[in-house]
Amino acid sequence: MLKTIKINNLQPEKTSCQNDSPLPYDKIWLDKMNNGHDSKSENHYKIQYTLTNGPASSYSQNALLKAFLLAYNRHEDIILSPDDLWLLITINFSKYVNSKSEQLRHIFVDHQGKKKLVVIEPVGKREEDWTDFFGNMQTEISKNVKSSEVIDNLINNFSTTTEIELILSYACIMDTFKSYFRYGRCIPGCGIRNVHFMGTLFDWKLLKQKTEQLMSYTIKNDEFYRYIEDLLPILNEFIKTYQEKVDIDFWNRIIDLKHGRLGSGSTDYITGWILKLFFGINEKNSNKIEFSDIHLDSIRVPVEVENHATGLKKICYVLGGFYGVDSTQDHIHKPVMSLAVIEDLTTVTNLYDKAKYE
Repeated sequence: MLKTIKINNLQPEKTSCQNDSPLPYDKIWLDKMNNGHDSKSENHYKIQYTLTNGPASSYSQNALLKAFLLAYNRHEDIILSPDDLWLLITINFSKYVNSKSEQLRHIFVDHQGKKKLVVIEPVGKREEDWTDFFGNMQTEISKNVKSSEVIDNLINNFSTTTEIELILSYACIMDTFKSYFRYGRCIPGCGIRNVHFMGTLFDWKLLKQKTEQLMSYTIKNDEFYRYIEDLLPILNEFIKTYQEKVDIDFWNRIIDLKHGRLGSGSTDYITGWILKLFFGINEKNSNKIEFSDIHLDSIRVPVEVENHATGLKKICYVLGGFYGVDSTQDHIHKPVMSLAVIEDLTTVTNLYDKAKYE
């Protein structure tokens, strides 16, 4: 709803600037991106995402100024929105902050240089869908400035604010602090939906403690010592996740596949922190690890059995470890362990046959 206030008793001019064909705003932004480049650069860019709060009938590099001039010179009306004025002010504030970024650094941030902020999108999200990125990046900026109050103040939050005005205010915040931050967006190809922890928080802290204690029984800085060193940060992230302090970037870096050799000998190379769970892998070239390189031994222990009730003796083997994965209809997967004792029939002898026994 508009609140109309009469300023002057004037009659509009008969001429009109109305254009029946709305301007192609996507092409306008492409032209801005190509500004100052030769015609060949037109193929350097393409539109991924656009949003607008209405059609435009005429172009201007300064739309707010032109709107005032058209209304003033033609004795016509102008619509004023707090969102429009606030975007004008915040764009000017962005220009000011970037022109004095080092003098103002102590007001906004504690770090030197540019800190990279990354928004991790849901697994498999369309790259062209940027709708949620801006709000998520605004949240990341809020976490990394001295006071989030300045971020809250820069956001459009008027009764007239719609999605486009809100997103543009987020984008303007990014522009304002681009001297202090680098911005990134990560779209994982695959990922884990949920992690279901068995046991208590104490159990997981105990797991880390027991793992750390193993370092006391190794040669310092040897391969197993380094294996534990690499493993402890992972266990710590498990504990933090249990406490609902989730680092999504960590979980999305579990595993990644890269195509290696092609042809009949084609293969995939595997990277990610999953490799650090397996002893010996961290000593290899981490960029050339194939699935066949990742081994997990099984328990295999021989036991000499003497059965005086039967008068026989033999060798039995205790075998155990992980043997498979339980995948349920609820889309949950869990490794499954098992143990078996296996009798070696070729070792059966008479308990009292000393000659054979020896």
